[in-house]
Amino acid sequence: MALTVQEALNLDIFSRCRVLTAGSGLKSIIHWVNILEILDDLSHIEPGEFLITTAHGMQALNTKRQTEMVEFFAERKMAAMAIQTGHYIEEIPASLISLFSAYNIPLIEIPPDISFKNITRSLMLSLLKAEKEDTGELPPAKGKDQLQRKYKTMLAIWSGLSEGKKPLYYHQDLLNLNIETERAYWICRLAACNPKRNRTLYPVQTEELLAEPVGQALFQLMEQRHISYLIGTAGDNLTLLLQPHPESGTGSTIMPYSRRVLEELRLRCVQADIYLGLSNCHLNLESWGKALEQAETALRAAVLGLVKQNGFGSYSALGPLKLILAVENTEALEDHLQETLSPLLEYDQRTGGALVQTLRTYLKYHNIKHASEELYVHRHTMKYRLNQIRKLTGINPEETSAVVILSEALTIYDYLKARGLHP
Repeated sequence: MALTVQEALNLDIFSRCRVLTAGSGLKSIIHWVNILEILDDLSHIEPGEFLITTAHGMQALNTKRQTEMVEFFAERKMAAMAIQTGHYIEEIPASLISLFSAYNIPLIEIPPDISFKNITRSLMLSLLKAEKEDTGELPPAKGKDQLQRKYKTMLAIWSGLSEGKKPLYYHQDLLNLNIETERAYWICRLAACNPKRNRTLYPVQTEELLAEPVGQALFQLMEQRHISYLIGTAGDNLTLLLQPHPESGTGSTIMPYSRRVLEELRLRCVQADIYLGLSNCHLNLESWGKALEQAETALRAAVLGLVKQNGFGSYSALGPLKLILAVENTEALEDHLQETLSPLLEYDQRTGGALVQTLRTYLKYHNIKHASEELYVHRHTMKYRLNQIRKLTGINPEETSAVVILSEALTIYDYLKARGLHP
């Protein structure tokens, strides 16, 4: 029994929320729950997604851009959108409510005191329950001993690969697990940490006491999925290889699929903070080492909070971070920051100014009008600040050639700050 928007809204967590648009959209099926604080990158919206947001940035959208956004949601077949007021917007614009109504997308208003985490947990538990009713529990023919043998076989294969053995050495064992050496696959790297850990510790390592219970929980979770997989450990973190059958259609949605694996694993292991990094697609198991490195890079970005997907990182979406995360000697990064952003950082620290924030917002739009609207400042104030940035750095942010340089510098700053290497 699939979970509809109407059924979800009947949950206790939504008892104090207001449904602003109804209609046929209430019958839409929810396949995924996502949280976006800032509405700046909507490219990852998936069909059936229930999007929860504080709508940061919406105040800068005029009617035309609101229309384009809602049309995009309709095209992507979004299930519903829930906006929390009281943080960035005091009330949801009537024009936006009208647009959601016209496209039959349910729009819900969330009071400021309701936790996103509680909403997500409630929705995910309901999705899990609905899925179990559709697929059933583990087949009774698979006894505990048989499952444990399968789990140990997987760990042994990964151990052998890590020691340098070729995938062909395990050809028959892999076939027994429905894994083919020449078929598209992705690798996920997972880290499990104590919620009270120091976020700047780097690289991230799964704590010894959490490795076994999280690994077992992941195994039990994957046994309920209709996809070929392989669990193991490499270094200090868990590894998950996903190999969907070409006819299943899962390959085209592997990103939301792996995000859902992460969220369901978190529901099973509430004692840990869990993160996941996803590699690019690879076509032959001989390249598993490269896929592992990509997944590890994406995992590091997720742990450091450098991606906007709530602890989920995809290598394909990292952009310049791929290069920055690969730099072992951070002195080169510090030097680049010294040549670009340091004057702005020193100015803001000395005066309590907001030049770095101004630059970040301007680069997002590359438009004075839209940036000034988001920052709630007059356009003349925005122009004055951009002129200050030009004088302090010697770089004119309004020139197209400066966009790459300054965007890269901001990414380096975020990275060094996340690692505790920069104030």
